[in-house]
Amino acid sequence: MDPTLHVPETTATGFEPVLTSAMAGLLAESLPFETRFATTGWRLAFCPCVHGASLGTLYRTGEDLKRTILLIRDEEGHVFGGYAPMPWFAKPGRLYYGTDEAFVFSFGKPGASEGGPEESLRTFPALPGGQTMFMFAGVDMLAMGGGSDAKAALTVQSDLLRGTSHAAETFANPPLASGEDFIVQQLELWVVEGDFND
Repeated sequence: MDPTLHVPETTATGFEPVLTSAMAGLLAESLPFETRFATTGWRLAFCPCVHGASLGTLYRTGEDLKRTILLIRDEEGHVFGGYAPMPWFAKPGRLYYGTDEAFVFSFGKPGASEGGPEESLRTFPALPGGQTMFMFAGVDMLAMGGGSDAKAALTVQSDLLRGTSHAAETFANPPLASGEDFIVQQLELWVVEGDFND
């Protein structure tokens, strides 16, 4: 069953979330077991066109939210992102944090696959015994994944308009976006809500 999506009322003209119930249902299958079965719904916690284009606002919104999905659609229409099991908050000293429950994903370009999103979703979980560069939150960017070559699976700059995606050792993923450098068309942070024991 697909999760229920809760979108706050907004005065943003023509706002339409990128995430659909069908996409959320597919992503839910990759969530950690305990999270998957205790989930009561997904709530849109942050989107620049609703809350303002500020990385600081994203961090203030996400600092108390465990279990979030960062979803991005680039200007070429590719949809990708990552699951963050820990809250997003700026860490001094440029340290990575998080747990191996984190993963990154790509739906590719919707409509490119005849079978719909279920045939285009690719998830990349953290490699057992691999790099522990799961999440990074700095004043100038946020990132997921990394490696000895300093390239992240997903990076979004502080203006929330530009980013990069590279093959990363943490998740053994290919680039997730339409190219290694991308322009953000829409960014969304969804919190997975439920009856969790923490």
